[in-house]
Amino acid sequence: MIDSVRRLIPPRRGWLGLTAAPSSYLLIASLVIVGAVKAAALVSLGGLTAWPLVWLWAIGLDALVHAGLAALFVVGEARRPWIIAFTIPLGFLVSATAAVNAAYLAVSGEQLSWEAVEYGLDSWDELVGVAAEIGKSGHGFLAILVLLVLILVPWAARRAIRRRGEQVPSSDRRADRSADRIVGPPAAHCAAALAGIALLGRLLAPAPDLLPAARLGHNAVLDTYWGWLTGADRPQARSQKPRQFAGYHPHNLVDQDAIRAFARGPRPNLVVLILESTRYDATSLADRPGRSGNPDTRPPHRPNAATPRLAELADRGTSVPVVRATVPHTTKSVFSMLCARLSLMSRAPLEVSTTVRVQCLPHILRAAGYRTAFFQSALGTFEQRPRLVAQLGYQHFEAWEDIGGQPLGYLASDDESMSAPMARWLDHGAEPFFVTLLTSAPHHPYRLPGVDPAVAPSDDQTRYLRLIEAGDRLLGAILDILEARGLRDRTIVVVAGDHGEGFGAKGVRQHDNNFFEEGLRVPLVFAGPGVPRNHIEGNASLIDVTPSILDLLGMPVPDLPGAFSLFTGRLPEVPRFFACYYASRCRGFVLGDHKVIYVPMANTTYYFDLAADPAERQVGKLAIDAPEALAKKLAPHISELHRVMEAHRAGQDFQLLLGEIPGYGQWQCPVGQTCRHPKSPEGAFFEPP
Repeated sequence: MIDSVRRLIPPRRGWLGLTAAPSSYLLIASLVIVGAVKAAALVSLGGLTAWPLVWLWAIGLDALVHAGLAALFVVGEARRPWIIAFTIPLGFLVSATAAVNAAYLAVSGEQLSWEAVEYGLDSWDELVGVAAEIGKSGHGFLAILVLLVLILVPWAARRAIRRRGEQVPSSDRRADRSADRIVGPPAAHCAAALAGIALLGRLLAPAPDLLPAARLGHNAVLDTYWGWLTGADRPQARSQKPRQFAGYHPHNLVDQDAIRAFARGPRPNLVVLILESTRYDATSLADRPGRSGNPDTRPPHRPNAATPRLAELADRGTSVPVVRATVPHTTKSVFSMLCARLSLMSRAPLEVSTTVRVQCLPHILRAAGYRTAFFQSALGTFEQRPRLVAQLGYQHFEAWEDIGGQPLGYLASDDESMSAPMARWLDHGAEPFFVTLLTSAPHHPYRLPGVDPAVAPSDDQTRYLRLIEAGDRLLGAILDILEARGLRDRTIVVVAGDHGEGFGAKGVRQHDNNFFEEGLRVPLVFAGPGVPRNHIEGNASLIDVTPSILDLLGMPVPDLPGAFSLFTGRLPEVPRFFACYYASRCRGFVLGDHKVIYVPMANTTYYFDLAADPAERQVGKLAIDAPEALAKKLAPHISELHRVMEAHRAGQDFQLLLGEIPGYGQWQCPVGQTCRHPKSPEGAFFEPP
C-alpha cells in the first residue's frame, strides 16, 4: 500500500526533464505567467475572502490544459522523437496564446477571446502603439527578461541532465532510446500529477461569489480557439430576418417646418464639452450630498479629482447625477449622444458609413443657420474621426494634426490645447454657433502633459485624476472665452462624460467592456439661458442629451423609444439599455434600482440591486437568485432588450461605404480610403513632429 502511494509521487528528476523539453517547458512557463497574473487580478479586487483558494479554482482549468498537454508531449517525444516537429509548434501556439492572454488580462482586466483577437487585427496600428507605450513604461524590459528566461531555463536544464548522464528527448533517431526513457516517463509523471492536482483544485476549491472573479475561471486558449472555430463568442440574431437598423426609423428627429420656424426666432449658442473616460465618481459632483438618485459608489479611500468649474456650472444649472453611456466606447457614445439613438451594435465604426442615414443634432442646427464645429485633442486618424464628424453634420473639424498639442501616448494629447483654436474659430464667424469639444487625455496610458513619465506618479488612477482636473481647466478656459466675448449669457453649455474608466477594482481595466457603474455612469450638466437650477432624479441615458437640448431650444422633442427630454418632468421608469463594445461580453439595462446583465458568452443573465449594493459586489443569477416577484417583473424587459439590440445591428448585407469628405482643411478623405493629414504620424507611433 505504501509502495503504491509512493509511486503516485512524481520523482524530482521529472521536474528537471519537464523543463528541458522545449514543448513542455513552454507550456509550464506560460502556465506560471498566467497564474501570476490571475493572482494579481484577484488581489486587486479587494475584499475577496480566501482568495488563495479561489485562485486554485481560477487556475485549475489552465493547469489542466497546460499540464495535460505537457504530459502527452513528453511521452510522445520519448517514444517517437520525430513527433517533436509537431509538439514544439503546437506547444508554442498554446503558450503564446496564454502569454498574450496574460498581457491582455494585465492591461484590460479581461481574458482573451477570439473577438478580442479580431479587434486587435482590425486595429493593428493602435495595437502596435499600445505595445510601444508598454515598452516606454519599463514593461518592455520585463518582457525581454521573460524571453531570456524562456530560452535559458531549458538550456540550463538540458546541461544539468547531461551532467547526470541522462539523455534529453531529441529528434535524433540515433539517440539512446533507453536514456530517453529515463527522462520521458518521470517528466510525464510530473505533468500528469500537476494536471491531477489542478483537476482536484478545480473541483474542491470554492467558486468565487464576485462576478469579476468568476470570469477568471475560463481558460483563454480553449475559449479563443473555440470561438475561432465555431463563432461561439458572437451572439446570433434572434430573428430569422432581422430588420437592418430598425431602431433608426424614422430618419428625422425634427421635420423641416419645425426647423424653419425655430430659425425665425431667438437662437442661443451651444457648446458641448465631451469628457473622455470621465466617470461620475471621479468628479467633485460625487461629493454633493443629496444630489444623487443612487448612493455614491466611490470607495472612501479613493479621492476624486478637484473639478470646481464643473461644480460651479452644476450649481448654476441642471445636473443629472445618474446618467449612463449606451456603449462605453467613444465613437459609439458620441454618436448616441448627438443623434438620440442607441449606438450601432458592432465593434466596427459603422457610424462613419454613408449608408447609415440618421438626422443628428448638428444637422438640425446647421439647417437652422448655426455655424458648427468639432474639435478634438486626439489623433484624427483614429476610427475615421473626420468621417464620423461629417456624418454627424459638422461644417468644421480640427484634431491633433491641426492643433498640435503635446502627445500623451499612442492616441491622446493635452486637452487644454483646444481652447485657442476654439477661440480663433469663434472670432472668425457670426452667431449663432454650435461647437463640440472632445477631450482625450484621461484615456490609457494616462500620461501627464509637461511631466517626464519617469518622474510621474506610478499609479494609473492618480495620473487619471490629475488629467480629469486638466479637463476641468479646459472647461474653465471655455467659460472664460465666452465671458470675454460677451457670449456667456446667450450660450448653453453642456458637459458630459462619454463613458467611465476602470482600474481593476471590479476586475476590469479601462472601459470598452466595463458594464459596472464605474464604466457606464458619467457626469452630465446643463447651464445657460433657459436652463433651470435643478437636478434630475431617476435613470438617465446619454441618448437623452439631444432631446433635452432640443427642448431647451424650444424645438419639438422627438418621440423616440427610449430617449427623453430631461426637462419635461420626472423621467419615466422604463429600462435604459446599454451594451459592451464586444457583443459577446454583455448587453443589459437598468430599471429602477436593478441592473440586469446578459452575458452572451455564458448565456447567463445576472442582476445587481444598486440600492442595497451600490458597489456591485453581490451579483445574482436572475433565474436562480432573484425573488419570484422581481424575476417576473424583469423577465419581459429581457426579451425587449434582445429585440432592441438586434434592431441596432447590421445585417450580413450591410455595406460600409466611405464617401469623399471635402472641406476639412488639409484632411484628405478619398472614396473608400482612410482619412489622412500631412501631419498624421506614420504607423502607430505618436511623437512630436
